[in-house]
Amino acid sequence: MRTFLSAILTLVAMGAIIVALPSMWVTQRVTDTEGFVSVIAPLAYDGQVQDFIADEITEEVAARTEFPGAGAVVRPLAVGYVQGDSFPADFSDLVGQQHAWLFDEAPAGSSAQTMELDITPMINRALSEQNLPFDLTVSDPVLVPMSEHGNLEAGRYHKVSGQIETIAYSASVIAAAAAILALLFGHRRGTVLAWIGIGGLLAAGLCWVVALNATTIIDRQVSTEGSGHTVTNLAIDAMADDLTRWAMIAAAIGAAVTVVGVVTRLIGGRTRY
Repeated sequence: MRTFLSAILTLVAMGAIIVALPSMWVTQRVTDTEGFVSVIAPLAYDGQVQDFIADEITEEVAARTEFPGAGAVVRPLAVGYVQGDSFPADFSDLVGQQHAWLFDEAPAGSSAQTMELDITPMINRALSEQNLPFDLTVSDPVLVPMSEHGNLEAGRYHKVSGQIETIAYSASVIAAAAAILALLFGHRRGTVLAWIGIGGLLAAGLCWVVALNATTIIDRQVSTEGSGHTVTNLAIDAMADDLTRWAMIAAAIGAAVTVVGVVTRLIGGRTRY
């Protein structure tokens, strides 16, 4: 009876581990604001992101002044700004703005709108840091659309983020409790430990497969076409790389637990450990 109960608990622990790892990554690195910003913020040093922001600043400033050749004047100044010390912090604020749009509860009347990021503070900082031949401050919001289609509406993932968080923590608690009980009830604890380690390896494999197919998965949810598609695709790659690192760490831990279990089983031998 103890052996049967231990086997059931081991299977429960394995299943819970497979669910807990990817859902916990989503909770910690996608739905959590600080986690999301920490993954995406380093893109501030990417040349393609810098070019995108510099182009947007140049275009918007040129459209708001009648100064002849304003675009040619502003472009090198915008490039200097995005390559300067203040840009990474401003970009982190922009990333936080993007996260809030998708995961915070949508204000009344805004849920049907497509995501637009406000780069007004960036433009004004870029202008204030330079000695332009004309006085210009942008007061009206400068909103950059991140999709040409209405599939990045405000608060789109607000409800599902809470559901994933519940799943992540519940699965983690179940995995820990089932694993401990399986070890307590099991006659061959080395075997139980080995199977739990295999559960970790399977969870790591699932995360790795998701990371490899991140672009395809997200393309089914949102359109990455439009003026911000380059930045969006780079963000997807950054998230996939982070998930891959989680998978590698989980695989290392799972492999170590499996080895310890196998060694324990071999050493225990007839002592039934």
